[in-house]
Formats: sequence, structure tokens, C-alpha cells
Amino acid sequence: MESELKTQSGVLLPQDDLPPVATEYELAIVLQHIKMASGSVVAEAPELAAAHLGKAIDVLRQAQEAPPPAKTIEELGVIALQRAAELRLTRREFQILGFLATGMANIDIAQAEWVSEQTVKFHISNILRKLDAANRAEAAFIARREGLVVGTADADEVDSPKPEPSDPLTARQAEVLVFVSQGLTNQEIADRLGIGLQTVRYHVTNILSQLGVKNRTAAGKALSEGRVIVKNKGILTP
Repeated sequence: MESELKTQSGVLLPQDDLPPVATEYELAIVLQHIKMASGSVVAEAPELAAAHLGKAIDVLRQAQEAPPPAKTIEELGVIALQRAAELRLTRREFQILGFLATGMANIDIAQAEWVSEQTVKFHISNILRKLDAANRAEAAFIARREGLVVGTADADEVDSPKPEPSDPLTARQAEVLVFVSQGLTNQEIADRLGIGLQTVRYHVTNILSQLGVKNRTAAGKALSEGRVIVKNKGILTP
């Protein structure tokens, strides 16, 4: 037997027909129909009363079936900050987690946050511990699941025109870029190629400029997408 809800006017409505949430406008319409139904009962017009009750229930059902209004970026940001506080993430950890979830390398995060790469590693270690994540990939997954990352997922899914191939790189720049895409630091690249650290920095700066990208992660993406051309050799493959 269906449970029932008794209104102030004395009219019984099936509780199962009531939505969990309805707007003030929808509730006002429902109450108006209930009042008119009550008046019809008093006037001994049962068919008219039933019609008004039917309209009231239709409004409630439509409210129940309607999708929830989409949250704005600002609202999602507030929710993300609240959830971060519940997980005891500091503001810096919250920011770094957002970068981490987009696949940015530690050195790129360090440049974006104006901190050292070692500081980024320290914060990521704390993030993994607080999220109970085994690695960066799992932390990124948890961040999306918990609503800690705003906008990045949708941005990745939007179809956009493929960028034009970059200006041709030299053979040495191509070597440096391959190592950059593998996540090596400037010092590690310098050791592999037997050149100075300052020389590596010079090449990386020129590579980013010629590819038209802002950081090493984006440079690696350009390489994986086949948008890097080497002089006299054609498209560079990872």
C-alpha cells in the first residue's frame, strides 16, 4: 500500500509521486492546483477536483524526471575546495594535484608554481599519502572521482583542429626533445648527450619556442602527435 502525504488542505497525495527536489515555482503551481481541487470538492465537483490533482501530480513527476541544472565552473570550484579541505589537502597540494591530473611533469609544475622540482616531489608525496594512492595515475583518477579537478576532463574531450606541424628542429634539438618526452631532467639529458647543462637549457628553450608550446609536457605531446619535423629528415617519431 502506497504511503500518502496529507496537505494542509486535507487532500491526500501518493508520497511516491513526490520528487526529492522541486523548484519554488513548481511547488507554487502544485499548491495552486491543490487549492483549486479543494474548492472543487467543497463545490461537489469531484471530476474537476480529480483533474486539478492530476495536473499537480504531473508537475511533480516532470520535476522529478528533469535533469539537475548544470553547475557552473565557479560552483564546481567551491565544491572542489570543500572536498580538498575534507581530505586535508593544503591549498598548494590542491593546486599541484590539478596540474598532476592533466599529466604535467614535475619540472613543468615547478615552473608553473614558482617552486623547486624537489618541493613539487615533496608535495606529491603528501598528496599520494592523503589520497591513499599508490602512484600519480591513481591520484589523478581519485582526483577526478572526488570532484577535485574542475574542467580538465571536458577540455580534453572537446574536438579541436589539429595544430600545424612545427618549425623544423635540428638533429640535436630532436635528440633533446626525445629525452624531454621521456621525462628526463635537464641534468640527465646533459649527462646522456655529454654536453653542458646550460646548453641543454638553451636547446629546451628553443624547442618550446619553435613548437609554439609553453612547457615540456606540451612538447612531448607534440612529438607523440607527429607534429615535430626534423630538418632534412621529416617527421620525428618517439
